[in-house]
Amino acid sequence: MGLFGSFIRSFGKKDNDGDGPRQLNHPRDLQVGDIVKFGFTPLQGISNESFTVKQIFTHDLGDPRKNQTFFQLQGADSYHRLRVGEERGIEFVELSLAVFPETVEQIFDIEAFGAIFEGDSVNHQLQRIAEPDAVSGWTAPLYRQESAQQAYAYKGDYRNTAIPSELGGAEEFDYYVLVSDARKHSVRMEVYDGGRTDVFLNARLDDSAIDELWAAGQ
Repeated sequence: MGLFGSFIRSFGKKDNDGDGPRQLNHPRDLQVGDIVKFGFTPLQGISNESFTVKQIFTHDLGDPRKNQTFFQLQGADSYHRLRVGEERGIEFVELSLAVFPETVEQIFDIEAFGAIFEGDSVNHQLQRIAEPDAVSGWTAPLYRQESAQQAYAYKGDYRNTAIPSELGGAEEFDYYVLVSDARKHSVRMEVYDGGRTDVFLNARLDDSAIDELWAAGQ
């Protein structure tokens, strides 16, 4: 069965007539206020925890087929991003953990990390030098660069509407992604005007990682 078959078994089918409470059968249909509960995962801070969707935002990567919808999840004492993606016809769920510079310095050689932002090369590699307990399960031994481009961040949900053609309200940033050979982990960097750099460790989840979904108010 596919990655999300268990959701359909657990939460039933949507009402054909649209009446009754809203049914949430798949994480791609999350809305603000919905709740996600995870089962066991190797990711530090995720197993058996529940998170509420606090915000939805969109990244425009220059091609509507590559636009990314992110769900900002808030837990008891942590925040994560969740997105549903597709690669080679197979869907996946990816969780992201924001990390501070001092953590980045513990995971990677800082000179090798800084070289990614210099010059025009897109052939950088990053080797993990350590995995601190706080990010256990969130990293891979080796990453290879896949992307370096401009992108735009929009507050809001554009899954069913077109992203505005004008840039008003968008925040431009430079977007860098390095991916592990097994494609289970990646590192994403977002560099904004003024030099602010956000770094995210990303991990794709196994079939059983999401245990339950609740629609807001239920």
